[in-house]
Amino acid sequence: MIVGLGLDVVELSRIERTLGRFGEAFSRRILTPAERDWREGRLSVPTLAGCFAAKEAAVKALGTGFSGGIGFQCLEILPDALGRPVLRLSGPARDRASEIGADAFHMSITHGRDTAAAVVVAERLFPEPLSPPSCSGCPSAGSGASGSPQAGPDPSLWRAPAERVFPDPAGKRRHPARRKRRA
Repeated sequence: MIVGLGLDVVELSRIERTLGRFGEAFSRRILTPAERDWREGRLSVPTLAGCFAAKEAAVKALGTGFSGGIGFQCLEILPDALGRPVLRLSGPARDRASEIGADAFHMSITHGRDTAAAVVVAERLFPEPLSPPSCSGCPSAGSGASGSPQAGPDPSLWRAPAERVFPDPAGKRRHPARRKRRA
């Protein structure tokens, strides 16, 4: 279940101006020691802008922004074995993730000629079980109108839309990719 979503877009020129004005102090403020070590001095403006956008998107997904003690150093973004960015939280950021029930984060970072952008999705992998709805005019929870247990939704609807099977006009069930095209 998605419990948070963050998106940020930053202009490369803004990061370049700030880096020119404050130099290494700016990158030390944004990057953790592990992030700086991983980059080994190969820090480019697009890379720093992507990291900046990713951390901004992460705090938006947490629903706090940079407040309540959450700062850039509480968020660390390093690649996994495949090069995919992985978000690691510490301190108040980790506490906030626990509060909202986020136990997984998905992230994508990109940059073009003029901008860098990132999106972060905070997810609860193990959601609490849903309780059946109750209302005064309904039969008892978990029962149909006849008092027998409800069958629930059609399991074929649980599949991804591309995998659903749809009836064709002739009444046969066909997979969408196997439909015959008409001239």
